Amino acid sequence: MKSVNLLFVLLIAITISSCGEHTQQEQHTQQEQQPIETIPVSVLTLNAVHKPEPIRASATLTTDDEVSLSFTSSGIISSIMVKEGDLVSKGQLLARLNTTQIKAKEQQALLAKQMAARNFQRTSTLYKENVASLEQYQNDKTALEVATQQWKTASFDLQNTQIRAVKNGYILKKMAEVGSQVGAGTPVISMFGGQRSGKWIAKTEVNDREWMGIKIGDKAEVFVGDHAEKIQGEVSNKSQSSSLGSGSYTVDVLLKSDSQMPFAQGMFAKVNIFSTAKVNGNSSTVTIPYQVLLDADGRTGYVFTPGADNRAKKIKVIIDEIRNDEVVISKGLEGISQIILAGSAYLKENSFIKITKKVSSPK
Repeated sequence: MKSVNLLFVLLIAITISSCGEHTQQEQHTQQEQQPIETIPVSVLTLNAVHKPEPIRASATLTTDDEVSLSFTSSGIISSIMVKEGDLVSKGQLLARLNTTQIKAKEQQALLAKQMAARNFQRTSTLYKENVASLEQYQNDKTALEVATQQWKTASFDLQNTQIRAVKNGYILKKMAEVGSQVGAGTPVISMFGGQRSGKWIAKTEVNDREWMGIKIGDKAEVFVGDHAEKIQGEVSNKSQSSSLGSGSYTVDVLLKSDSQMPFAQGMFAKVNIFSTAKVNGNSSTVTIPYQVLLDADGRTGYVFTPGADNRAKKIKVIIDEIRNDEVVISKGLEGISQIILAGSAYLKENSFIKITKKVSSPK
């Protein structure tokens, strides 16, 4: 009886062991048969752009005929007849100095001239009678000429104790007020032709690399304020030294259009300058959508491209410029014809992919 029980227990153990081995074999077989996970993606076919991208910058409007007006002598301002923004006509009186001191100087110069004239007349008579020497005659003649020139200078200062408009235009700024003591040549009022001149300039600042790529005469587009109207222009001037503090360089774009849009000094504008100079050789750039760029850090970032083995490949790129929803790539995509457009957020290096859609970038 004991032998039968022992045999029964042994059969049960063998059966359990066989079942366990069969289960492990089934699990291993299922793992081998499990399909590899692939990520559906869409790809973008790239088009390299060989023409240079425009240099984009912000600007302010001004004119090429702005002029600063001043007095020719120092003194105290007695009156200013205009305010900023006033429309003035050529020859209109704008400001006046207190003339008390200047009149006194003119009278002193006149008296000195009259005295020098009397001295020279007396010496001339004596010289003809051989009483005065030639040296005395020449000295008094020179003294009269010097006194005459000093009187002319004082008379000119007295006549120019007033500032008058040199052209038709607008008062841009007052740099002094009534009662202020100003020196000779110190700007008191600045004015410009404004809309009447028809020569508006978009003044902008660029960095040294952009400055090197700009030439006088380069074509440009100007957008003033929020207006969609595109105004044609061209580069009329570029500074030869950097601005203090910012280190940037000033570029003037002359507006060529006869636009009837009302402009004002200091209005905000956007400028696109189409550079004709070759600074970086003939290297081409590639424009890609912003959402394609991954792990951007400064001027570098990464994109995924489809490999020949249906695996995703991560490539480092150099960023040239970032605009609204686009990124201009200057290096890293040489020889690459496609990049992964949608689905890149779920990818890792060597992830298996399946291309479901192909899109071409605009030329």
